Amino acid sequence: MADEVRRAWRVAAILVFTVIPAGSASLTSGAATVPARDGLGFLCGTWAAVQGPRTIFEHWSPSRGGQRLGYTQTIVDGTVKTYETLRIDRRDGQLTLTASPSNQTTVSFALARQSEGEAVFINPDHDFPQQIAYRLRDGRLIAHIYRTAAPAAEPAASWQYDRVAPCH
Repeated sequence: MADEVRRAWRVAAILVFTVIPAGSASLTSGAATVPARDGLGFLCGTWAAVQGPRTIFEHWSPSRGGQRLGYTQTIVDGTVKTYETLRIDRRDGQLTLTASPSNQTTVSFALARQSEGEAVFINPDHDFPQQIAYRLRDGRLIAHIYRTAAPAAEPAASWQYDRVAPCH
């Protein structure tokens, strides 16, 4: 019986991750072809950064209904050590990144600066980080977090992600 359940789960996973996405454009009523209105389409997809024994995955969805969803997972030796859920949407007319890190309080950052392939979010009232920046450089997604919201601050931590799955 256990083998049958495992087999059913494998078939379901194959359908969800291969067959359905291939034909999902018809399920979304053309949503896949609608350009992002937030200017952050460069984030979309699944990204991975390998740092020694750690692999950090960051995934961003397309913008749908005025909202872009994301998450990160840090995996060490096959085990998730930390995770974070992310959301970008408009609040009071301002694009806002809201982060909910594992075992921490949810916090929001307002979009302070944006150009093609770059977005900088700040919250000078948050203890750490006060600034989060994403930049697309040579096909890699570079993410920085900063202790202060000052424009010339040095990053406290950085990640260089390679795209491992396209946007869908």
